[in-house]
Amino acid sequence: SFDNISGEHIKKFDDITVGGVIHSRMFHYPDQDLPKKALGWTLRKIQSINDTLRCVPYPDPTSSVQTESVQTTYRLAEYVYLTEKDEIKVGVWDSDANCWSTDYIEDLNYDKEKRELNFKTRKFAPIAFLQPKTTDYPYDSWDIRCVADQLALLQINTKRIKICIEIHPLFVKLVQMDQKELQHLVNKQMHPGLLLKELSKCGIHLLPEDEDAERGGIHLKDHETEERAILDIAQTLKVFAFQSMKWSQQASHENIICRLRENPDKDKVFLEDDESDWRSIMWWNNKVTYIKSKNCDEEFNGEIEDGQVTHALLNLAVQGVQSDDAVETSQYLYDIDFIDNVQRTLRLMRLLSFTVNAFDKRSLEEQQK
Repeated sequence: SFDNISGEHIKKFDDITVGGVIHSRMFHYPDQDLPKKALGWTLRKIQSINDTLRCVPYPDPTSSVQTESVQTTYRLAEYVYLTEKDEIKVGVWDSDANCWSTDYIEDLNYDKEKRELNFKTRKFAPIAFLQPKTTDYPYDSWDIRCVADQLALLQINTKRIKICIEIHPLFVKLVQMDQKELQHLVNKQMHPGLLLKELSKCGIHLLPEDEDAERGGIHLKDHETEERAILDIAQTLKVFAFQSMKWSQQASHENIICRLRENPDKDKVFLEDDESDWRSIMWWNNKVTYIKSKNCDEEFNGEIEDGQVTHALLNLAVQGVQSDDAVETSQYLYDIDFIDNVQRTLRLMRLLSFTVNAFDKRSLEEQQK
């Protein structure tokens, strides 16, 4: 599944290779001198590799004759995740333009049962299955909460699939995933970056970069604000649950918003989960406070809640608003490894910047209609 072709040019591409790269080449059939016989011996000339294997460019750059396309079959690896609605795209590497080009591919078809891509190519060069970088982001929604001491459950609804990740002090694990393409990753202890790279090899891309904001049709959030929100969430996650809000993109690019509620029992599921159970918060690059906005509102309202002021840290802002136990617990920073791993995961996935839609309880089938 390694891509040894794209290199430093990958940042400028809208697509990313999935399932590795295959190298298609044409070779000249080696010339063979007839063996000679002498004194009962059969003598054959030993040729060098350069003489034996001669690569022939196709199409011939010296010819003006129209190149005939060659039928090709490419079998997708078992770990590549696809849905019925995914665009099927195959690219040939254009070494002159340093990019993947679909111009040389004709009559592309995908056999779902055999996992085979059948197509004709007019150029022999590295060939790869391509997917848009924004196949799974901007995200639809996310939710993060502690379900045990120093154990968080992060759930992300992407455009195609729900991803569940457990965050531990020194590793993360992919959990609660039934897709057969992902079973080799489920319940395996990994570094956050390694897990996300492995998911990308499977065709699930959760590592957005700044350049992807324009590709995804969203405005990029302020980096300092995003970092401040990540620090606050990681440090208070032991006592609060956090969720995305549908107004994320309606809020200024200078602000990050989400909502929180107390989670003293570290529930995986809230049996009572109404709008009134949540409070909305908003960050700037140097402060945070509660705001009036609700998911049920018809318009975004970024006004500060009555009686509230801004604070430098979230664990200061919750004083006088949340319960005394929650306020006291939020001050403790003994779980440094856990806090650090939560921060690392949120930084890599860019959830606070690359989420656009409302948090709701629709099934994936309903979301994809």
